[in-house]
Amino acid sequence: MQSFMKKLIALLLTAAFALGVCACGAETGGDSSVSEAESVESTESAESTEESSEESVADVSSKREPRPKDPIRELGEIKADSVDSFFNNSVFIGYSIMMHFGRYVGEWRESVDESIMGNALFCAGVSMGFTTDRIHTPDTPDNALPLYQGKAYNFADLPAATGCDTLYIGLSGYSDLKRAESAENCVQQAYREAVMGIGRIRDKNPDLKIVILSSTYNTAIYDALPEARCSNEKVYEYNNMVLNYCNGKGIDFVDVSTCLTDHRGRFAEEYANDEEYHIIKEAYYLWLEELRAYARAKTEGAWKNPEEMPTLPAA
Repeated sequence: MQSFMKKLIALLLTAAFALGVCACGAETGGDSSVSEAESVESTESAESTEESSEESVADVSSKREPRPKDPIRELGEIKADSVDSFFNNSVFIGYSIMMHFGRYVGEWRESVDESIMGNALFCAGVSMGFTTDRIHTPDTPDNALPLYQGKAYNFADLPAATGCDTLYIGLSGYSDLKRAESAENCVQQAYREAVMGIGRIRDKNPDLKIVILSSTYNTAIYDALPEARCSNEKVYEYNNMVLNYCNGKGIDFVDVSTCLTDHRGRFAEEYANDEEYHIIKEAYYLWLEELRAYARAKTEGAWKNPEEMPTLPAA
């Protein structure tokens, strides 16, 4: 009897344990099933939201007008041209924009043809302009004057030192405009500096041929910065005032700015090496072409200054 009772109790305990395991498994399985369902529902909801968002963005994007492609001029291959002999016995002066042009002309003479731009000299440097020509002398420490054979010269003294018969002057808008007393009078002051500077050169060199090259513009990025004195509008106004002066005095004025602009009339960002106003080497091809066009027109007796700089279109 006692043995029978022990067996019965053991069977009951085994059955109870089995029922407990089944119940636990069923409970756990139920939680897992609910969790997966919730996960699927959540994923489907997220995917639905993402698809909806993508559709919304696509819808807005399809309604947005595409930005017009900047109709910038294509850059060609640098080659020798017989018209370059026109620039023999010439000197080019200006600030960093001109300095880089002279550097690249030197490289093209070595890698392409030594006759590029004739035997023209480039005596340009950082911050150079009509203002520094007036306030600096060769003895001024760290002066911003043209260098020839290691020696500094004021603009009016450079022709005698080099023996040139033509002086090309790049308008240094960013140098002369920045040195003005205020943003309100910077254009007028820079213009006065140009007129006085040209006068000093002509007084000492009455037979010298002077050619003025326009000041280049800013990119849209740089133009948005708070550099009020150097905005495209200020540079445009400065160019036009000097152009009008040249037209009244019989001085040649070559527009080397417009060829570098985009559809908004700003310096094309594709041509900038700093997103501001400095020009990449390849884009100086356009300067070379503008100067050669000027040389051809002069040779043919067909050159005529523009009446005004092309208007800057609205952004």
